Amino acid sequence: MLRKVVVVAPHSLSKSCVYCQHVNGPCVIVCEACKKLQAFPQYSPNYFELFGLPISLEIEESSLRQSFYQLSQQAHPDTHSQTDDLNQLQAAKWSTVINKGFQTLKNLNSRLEYIFELNRNIPLPPSHPPMEIAESYFDLQETLSEGSNERALSSFLKMLEETEISLDKEWKQLVSEWEQAPTHHALLPRLKLFLDTKKYLNSLKSDLSKKRGIS
Repeated sequence: MLRKVVVVAPHSLSKSCVYCQHVNGPCVIVCEACKKLQAFPQYSPNYFELFGLPISLEIEESSLRQSFYQLSQQAHPDTHSQTDDLNQLQAAKWSTVINKGFQTLKNLNSRLEYIFELNRNIPLPPSHPPMEIAESYFDLQETLSEGSNERALSSFLKMLEETEISLDKEWKQLVSEWEQAPTHHALLPRLKLFLDTKKYLNSLKSDLSKKRGIS
């Protein structure tokens, strides 16, 4: 007698249970009917889908954390310590991807990087620092190499502050457009530019803090 084989789409978390054939809802890693841990898919699942969240620029951390705790309880290796080796292996795989997904989605920078990864077929502009700020910082470094210059430093810090205010406004606009747009492909290049600028500003602030002996 041939054994019935259930073929599951690699990234799908809404599927028939491989044990009892019960059709589970989305984001279910333990069958609602037989309570058995589902086999880990061939490829790592979409983190947003795993946590039952839409692909959003902003995430309510309390909702993310609640989903994380629920999934962790279901898949934690200790929960499956009395089962067979294969099931324990599946639990370890689920637990690893749940932890990685939580760390990725809770941080804005890594969340945006992950959204770019999900849309890797969309061409994005190459990463480069904003030229005006980069040139101003180069000039500041030359000035400071000749000795302390609080006026030049204050002027540069004011520029950074104004850029951060502008970035904050741009972020709010991006979030609003993302929530209303039927597709998000056109917004990805602007998001990439936003993230590159944000990361560059953070690196400059960190570098200046070290130079000034501020922890």
